[in-house]
Parts: sequence; structure tokens; C-alpha cells
Amino acid sequence: MLQGLAASGCQVFYRLGVTIENYWKIKAYHIHPPADMLKWAKICAGVVRHYNHGWNNGFHYGIEYWEIWNEPENPPMWTGTREQFFELYRTAANVLKEQFPELKIGGYAGCGFYAVTRPETSDFYKSFVTYFDEFLRYVTSPATAAPLDFFSWHLYNRDPAEIIIHAEYVDRKLREYGLAGAENIFNEWNYMDGTPEAFDSMKAMPGAAFVAAAFCLMQRSPIDLAMYYDALPSRRYCGLYCFPSLKVTKTYYAFKAFDALYRLGGDAPCTVAGAGDIYAAAATDGSAQAVLLVNRGAEAVDIALNAGPPAAAWHFRVLDDRRDLEEGSAVPAGQIIQAPPRSVLLLERTLA
Repeated sequence: MLQGLAASGCQVFYRLGVTIENYWKIKAYHIHPPADMLKWAKICAGVVRHYNHGWNNGFHYGIEYWEIWNEPENPPMWTGTREQFFELYRTAANVLKEQFPELKIGGYAGCGFYAVTRPETSDFYKSFVTYFDEFLRYVTSPATAAPLDFFSWHLYNRDPAEIIIHAEYVDRKLREYGLAGAENIFNEWNYMDGTPEAFDSMKAMPGAAFVAAAFCLMQRSPIDLAMYYDALPSRRYCGLYCFPSLKVTKTYYAFKAFDALYRLGGDAPCTVAGAGDIYAAAATDGSAQAVLLVNRGAEAVDIALNAGPPAAAWHFRVLDDRRDLEEGSAVPAGQIIQAPPRSVLLLERTLA
């Protein structure tokens, strides 16, 4: 798998440790605290040498980000205590940083901070906030200090604005503990509305509009990296492909629309007046411009384009229940266009 990712030009983000054991209540196999944490850390160092330095018939992938464990606050991922995980993180992070100072070491792929935005949530979800505080206190205390080049966290929800609230919370906490230089990495997210149809909705326009809106909001947020979970066709969480047909989804086209901005390379100022359910982001390379417009609402919305000096007309593509980024007619600057209900619009033009 890593060979394929490297060949495609993807930057690998490597998680050291298990992901999940769904049947942990029946029998857990790999989510117990290691009996010898230093030995586990040295094994991790061997994994780094294998993939980055060619050790043991290995590779030279140059993987920069190495994450220690996944959601240790959650029983399907970790059967040990909070203190045991902190010790594992400290041991492994220090070993890896000592041997590979050029790498970025972090974790812990936190479950999320639902209590920040949902005060009536359960005590289990509230405990995630306490866990984060105690972890930051532990790694910044002189007696238990450990490197934290990034903090990674997750959120599955239906409101893209909640993502930004959680990202700002993480940013404030990192600064509070003197870790302003640590990257804020949002490395698991997807549309999840809590209904029985959620895995279908994430592939349809509700999921596509959510993803496009999140892209727009994250451009102005403290988030340094974001990783959608996931694009593995055989998983129900996959929002980009249908299984077993491998047909691409509406959410795939939302990614494709954002890619048009990404390829231009330069962020451009973009604001939305009277936003409501409307979101926008823009990009330019100096000779061309692109704008991503999202209407998450259930009604069509008229939008007036105010894009500075006159230039060539905008050409736009529409993603909605009927269209997969199909091209519409040209629209002069200043003219009103209509964003259909639950739609994503990609506008592009060449500058005069």
C-alpha cells in the first residue's frame, strides 16, 4: 500500500499502533499496553528505519509525520489506563526524536472535543476534554517531558462550523501549555448525521456539500493539515466511492471542485455577505481565478458576484442532485447566479 501511495505522489502520515478492535469486549488482541514500553519504542524506530532509511530491504519514502497510537481515550483502541498511555507516548516520542530529530512526532489522534460544543453530552465524551488537558500537562512537565510536534484529533459531525470551534479550542490549549509551535492536525473527519442512512448520505449531496463547506471554512482556521476518513472503497466510512461498483460519489466531485482551487496554488481573499448556509473560498495563480461556492440550504439562493475589476466572464460548473460538475453558461462579473439547493458551484475565469 505504501508503495502505491508513494508512486501516486501522496504524502504518507504514519500511525504507529493499532487503529481499532471492534470486538474488544469479546477478546482484545493488540490494544493492551505493551509489556515493555522501551522495547515497543525501539520496534517503532525499526519501522522508521525500514521505511525511511532502507533498513532490512526497506525503502526511502521520507515519511515526515509519525503519530503515536489512536484514540487512547476510547476502549476499542486502548485497554490500559490514562497514565499508561502517557508513559507509552513519552517513551516512544523521546526514543524516536533522539534517533530521528528531523521527523515530526506527535499524537494522540484524540476522539474529539464534543463537550466543548455539546454541554449536555455524556460523561464519557466530557472525559475527552480532561484527557487532553492532562496529556498536555504531562508532556510539558519537566519530569515527564516529551516532544509534541503536532497534536492530532478527530470529529465526525454534520455541522462544518463545529469543526472550526474544535480547531480553535485545540489551538488555545496548545498555546496555553506553551506549545504554540505544535501543528494542529485534524486527521479524521467525515459527514455523520446520526441517522440509519448516514453512510449513504455521506456519499450523496448532504455529504458533498458538508465537505465543500468544510474546505471553505478550514482555509481560515488554525488547522494545519486535514485528512478525510476515508477513501477505501470497501469501507462504509468511504465517502468517495461506492462498493463494489467503485462508482464515484457526489462527495468525490466536491473534492474535484476543491482541487481546481488547490492547483492554482495561491489563496485569494473571499467573503460572503449574509452568509446563512452559503460558504465560499477562492484561489488564484495570478493569471486565473477560481471560486468554490456552497449552498447547504434546502432552498435555492441568488448570489451576486463582486469580484473586483472587470475581467473575462466566469465559467461555472454545478454539483447537485442532478449534475456532476456539469458546465453552465458564462456569467459576467456582477451578475446574479443561482445556487440550487444543497449544491456546490465551481467558478473559474482567466484574468484580463
